[in-house]
Amino acid sequence: MILVESILQYLSNVDVPSMNVKIENLLFSIYEFLTVMVWNNHEAKMELLSAKQIALGHVSLNCGALEFLKELYTNVKMLLLN
Repeated sequence: MILVESILQYLSNVDVPSMNVKIENLLFSIYEFLTVMVWNNHEAKMELLSAKQIALGHVSLNCGALEFLKELYTNVKMLLLN
């Protein structure tokens, strides 16, 4: 899971005000990757719960974070009840 840790570290350090098209495309690709990773994979969802707060900060950028959160919350009662 070193790759995922590196991805999450990058996501948490993205400087939103200075974003350009390349960074937006990279963010979109990262969130697509994470969404596919958690799709119907409960173990991956549990490991990526820490990414929830990072993704919430990126929802307004329309970069795929909302789709990731939707898939993360699907069938995870612990998240739905909070």
